[in-house]
Amino acid sequence: MTGDTLYKKLLDAGYEYFSGVPDSTLAPFIHAIKKEHSKPHNEGGAIAGACGYYLATGKTPVVYMQNAGLWNAINPLLSLARLYDIPMLLIVGYRGEPGKGDHEAHRIDGDVTKGALDLFGIDYSILWEKKKIEYVKKGISCLLVPMGLLEGEKRIERKSEGLSRREAIKCILENIEPGSKIVSSLGYLSRELYDLSEDHKDHFYCVGAMGHASMVAAEIARHTDKKVYLLDGDGSAIMHLGALTYIWSQKIENLFYIVFNNGCYDSVGGAPCIDFKPTLYYILSLDLLKKTIQEKKHNFIQLYIKPEAISCGRPVNLIDLKSQFMDGLK
Repeated sequence: MTGDTLYKKLLDAGYEYFSGVPDSTLAPFIHAIKKEHSKPHNEGGAIAGACGYYLATGKTPVVYMQNAGLWNAINPLLSLARLYDIPMLLIVGYRGEPGKGDHEAHRIDGDVTKGALDLFGIDYSILWEKKKIEYVKKGISCLLVPMGLLEGEKRIERKSEGLSRREAIKCILENIEPGSKIVSSLGYLSRELYDLSEDHKDHFYCVGAMGHASMVAAEIARHTDKKVYLLDGDGSAIMHLGALTYIWSQKIENLFYIVFNNGCYDSVGGAPCIDFKPTLYYILSLDLLKKTIQEKKHNFIQLYIKPEAISCGRPVNLIDLKSQFMDGLK
């Protein structure tokens, strides 16, 4: 099934509003959307916005996400959509489906997806090529989309302007003090940091929990005298932006928050994210990045990064990596 086919089936069923957070499994469908398309900061926001759409129009919305995003969405699904009897169709990328093989970070979500939907009383079915899609008039329904089912455009190619993510990470590694700690958020940041590093004891790869690496790094920094560098993506920072207000309020002098801003969700197909322009020290060259890291005058900086796909692998043996990192903090 192509992403265009799924989109056409949804239009034919009567759906007009689409909202969500990108997922690589759903990329061909997401890139096919031409109707009203809301792209909020996280999955809970997508559910809340979809409820607002229904309240204003009386029409059933479609909300898409990866299955890991369900955990961000559960609160408004139950205490808003369910509470006010607002109908909704969820399109959920089924990462980590049991028996299909996937990275360990996705298998945890895949193992519990169906059970969680059962627990929360959300009707679900597995999408397949000839499945008929109905218009949901009452309640919350979910279509689980298996990995590899959808064919079509998997990535939006964008203008290659800005710094290379890989070169920026190398510059950081070469210029931080020995023994400094790095926390990296999910996606390409953790993959490239892992690929560039022979020794992982000073790195915590936050390959799940999108948007939460900042709080992980903040509390590590508050409980160690070592320098802590957070490498975060703009889409990840936006997802739980309230964490920045907490971090700013704590004045954590040994925490250095570096946002890699490429304007998109690069590792899941390059769909654009909300334009992120906080008042941070903005870096446009590797020379300035090197100088800034060495001088340690700015605790919050933003790098202008060009979108680019990579082929390096993901961090593996996560429990061992965690243990190495904890031993290095002692």
